[in-house]
Amino acid sequence: MCFFQQAVPFPGTEFYEWVKEEGYLITEDYSKWLNDDGYLNCLVNYPYASADEIEKIRDNLMSKYYFSFTYIFKTFFKQFRLDRV
Repeated sequence: MCFFQQAVPFPGTEFYEWVKEEGYLITEDYSKWLNDDGYLNCLVNYPYASADEIEKIRDNLMSKYYFSFTYIFKTFFKQFRLDRV
């Protein structure tokens, strides 16, 4: 299993202080951390990559991994072997 996640600026961390000082932090409102589906929003807008771009990259990486032939093949045969034991 694999999971891709963007860096999260948790309050009290050096990363949080850095993104806040640089003006990259999108919100300090915790109610805006999750999207309507319950997934963590990207909370940082870098000058070279917006939050939307980072989310698209993350989602693309997840899709490439889980829809790859290798992953599907391994998952299928792992399940097949477990059913036979």
